[in-house]
Amino acid sequence: MKEYKTSAKVLITELKRNPTFSTVTAMVGPDVMERYGFEFGDSLDLSFSNGRSFTDVPYHNGYYTDPGNLIVVAYPGKHKLNIAFNLGQASWNAMNLREGDTLTITLHEKGRYLETQNLFSQVHSNDINDYSSEEAFANFRALAGGNLKKGWIYRSASMVNNEHLRAPVVDRLIGKYGIRSVLDLADTYEEIQKAREQEDWASVRFDELDQNGNLITVSLGINTESEKFRKDLSQSILALCELEGPYLINCNEGKDRTGYASALLEALCGASYEEIKADYMKTYENYYGLTEAKTPESFAALSRVYLEPMMQGLFGTSDASLSREEYRQRARQFFQKGGLEETEIDRIERTFSASEK
Repeated sequence: MKEYKTSAKVLITELKRNPTFSTVTAMVGPDVMERYGFEFGDSLDLSFSNGRSFTDVPYHNGYYTDPGNLIVVAYPGKHKLNIAFNLGQASWNAMNLREGDTLTITLHEKGRYLETQNLFSQVHSNDINDYSSEEAFANFRALAGGNLKKGWIYRSASMVNNEHLRAPVVDRLIGKYGIRSVLDLADTYEEIQKAREQEDWASVRFDELDQNGNLITVSLGINTESEKFRKDLSQSILALCELEGPYLINCNEGKDRTGYASALLEALCGASYEEIKADYMKTYENYYGLTEAKTPESFAALSRVYLEPMMQGLFGTSDASLSREEYRQRARQFFQKGGLEETEIDRIERTFSASEK
């Protein structure tokens, strides 16, 4: 039986602050974690040379922990560690790190979080032939529920980021469904311009949207309770209302940030908790084939880690205890906290609702 007395002291050669995800990224070398025997699902102790230390930190290949908890995330093939308080405070503020600091990583307990790792580390295929339709592959669908106008506001994966080969498919679906205006929640305009220079650029309709002034971009964070998140999301949705429909909202995978915006609009237009939940969780069916009926354990865990914090952050409750009207009022309160006037919130509701108030 292999013994694990794992402790690695590494030099942080580069630090990257990521305001979108409130993470600090430590570039620690090409194979540090593998060389010292750390594996996804392990529990780690972190000790920085500036005196800050943390114990029993889960190590995963995704953000599989409750909001506010510290986590270390690494992605296979990418030689960096993302250290974050999941959906919480900016980790660089809490740690006060500098380039040239050292980080000592010590094994706290082997496989302590392996069950969580196995439950959440689903990998979706990037082969369109593995999906039932282009829409499922691109996580593309119309928002529904309450008084939402049918076929008027859609959501999808990115039309810009082609890492998962979905951008050209989203581009075709933009044409198929007559999308005339897009809200991109993942990229700044400057980032999109850089992406256009890459060989795999696949959004041929970008120029048309851009030239017509029908593109809104905002690099939205994921801390739903922060003032900046409320302001950025509220203002960008209001700006979208000034453009022509039908509309599309997207981010990278069309999952989290797009899910937040979709849930907010659904609630504002009178959707029930079950309708909001069904739309949010549809992503996991599209990408991983997970449903409440077929995979109840995985579905419940995904709801707890992803859906419930989103609902709590947007509406102040994570369960189905509110009526449609109460969710509508909570959505209006979110927009108010985001700096919008009552008349501006009315404008958003009129734009997306089939029955004007």
